[in-house]
Amino acid sequence: MLINSLFHAMEANPRGRDFVVGDVHGHAALLDALLDVVKFDPAADRLIGLGDLVDRGPNSQALLERLRTQPWFSSVRGNHEAMFQGSIGDWAVERVWRRNGGKWADRMSAVDMRALATIVDGMPLSMTLDLADGRKVGLVHAELHVDHPWEALAGLRPDTEIDPIDDFSSTVASAALWGRTRIRSWAAATTPAVLAVLPPARIFGLCKALTPIAGLDLVVHGHTVLASHRPASCGNLLWIDTGSGYDDGRLTLVEPLTGRYWQSTYRGKESVVVLRREGRLLPAPSTLPASVLGPPLP
Repeated sequence: MLINSLFHAMEANPRGRDFVVGDVHGHAALLDALLDVVKFDPAADRLIGLGDLVDRGPNSQALLERLRTQPWFSSVRGNHEAMFQGSIGDWAVERVWRRNGGKWADRMSAVDMRALATIVDGMPLSMTLDLADGRKVGLVHAELHVDHPWEALAGLRPDTEIDPIDDFSSTVASAALWGRTRIRSWAAATTPAVLAVLPPARIFGLCKALTPIAGLDLVVHGHTVLASHRPASCGNLLWIDTGSGYDDGRLTLVEPLTGRYWQSTYRGKESVVVLRREGRLLPAPSTLPASVLGPPLP
């Protein structure tokens, strides 16, 4: 299902379940194995991607086509979709994109590439999902810019300029595609050896980045691969990119209402396996040290 706006609010699903999947990166077999194990019902259930459906894996084109044709499937935009679309007519973007997994399009004609790239316009930068229990979930590929509230991302104008290769979080839009400030802050805050040598100004930065995002009960992110290959949580932030674009990675599927997740991976080069077919409970938010939870510096 294509959504031609930069933000979309999904109401609670009155008929079935809602699932959120991390960065698929062209691996349709991993996704389909997860949908099979949870007995996904296309007539009632919904699937929302966190972007980066494309690149690295063998089924990038098919996944974008699925997004266009299946009413139960929607996705926010990732930096890889932004690079794919931006590569058309821009050699600098094309060079960056092809270095990062874009060679799958070599077999496509220029006309077919342009047609496929129009799908990216139907992938918003952010979404919210209402759950049946009244909670509200935010969905964004990378992150909400640390200097702005959620409303700044949800309120982006349709004509907002989006730089597909701005990985410095220069704007709210580029942070949604490329930002890593919050997850890197979480990694630093939960590593005592790193935290011990940070100056006060950096501690202030950690406090700011890890402050829960107001107005949402949970915010789910992809984009940055977790070395543990398992989801991680801090406050109301949840990260679920577990590396499906890499040989030893996993694809993670989450059901926000129940707080459960499932993972698939490859055994060898062809065989797909689902780990713990009954699923697991999402991790509790990380316990942060007092130095990070304390009052910000003036």
